[in-house]
Amino acid sequence: MRTVTMALLLRLARPLQHTRRLTRLYADVRPGADYVPLTPEELIPKSPEMVARATRVKEEHPERFVTPADAAEMLRKGAALVDVRTEQQVLEHEVREGVPALTAKNARRIALDNWVIAGGPPPMLGGGGRIVVCTCTAGPKSALAVEYLLQFGVDAVAVAGGLKGWDAGGLELVDAFEEDDDDDDEDEDE
Repeated sequence: MRTVTMALLLRLARPLQHTRRLTRLYADVRPGADYVPLTPEELIPKSPEMVARATRVKEEHPERFVTPADAAEMLRKGAALVDVRTEQQVLEHEVREGVPALTAKNARRIALDNWVIAGGPPPMLGGGGRIVVCTCTAGPKSALAVEYLLQFGVDAVAVAGGLKGWDAGGLELVDAFEEDDDDDDEDEDE
């Protein structure tokens, strides 16, 4: 019985070892001990505080901003695409003039604001070595999301120009609130 218990404990400890390895792997790009948490003012789109912090993040981590084409290639290879805007921001900030509520195809909408309130990113975004590609309307909020994810050891990049850049790059946008019922291949009349 004791051997079985030890084996189970060791098996449970493996994910912790993996997490420590990821933390060490990204230690050179994380903001580190001097990281200053995001403020409510920095989460307000187009606010001087958001723009200033996003500019600083872009200067400190230029390698973390990729073209829409590079982001699409990362997705093809298994990266996760996350739209970091709140529901209200999705509705109010037009990616394409006159067309509200658009996001990139296959993007998960997980608001950065909620991560800050929760004190960390959702577990689905961390670990496993999977790259997280962040996007927002024009780029500043996804810059903040990248900085935030790096603090937690998550390998993250932002789409340069946000969804506006995504659209300009000819990549597909979809209705952010349309739910896929997973029966695309079936005809309703059948």
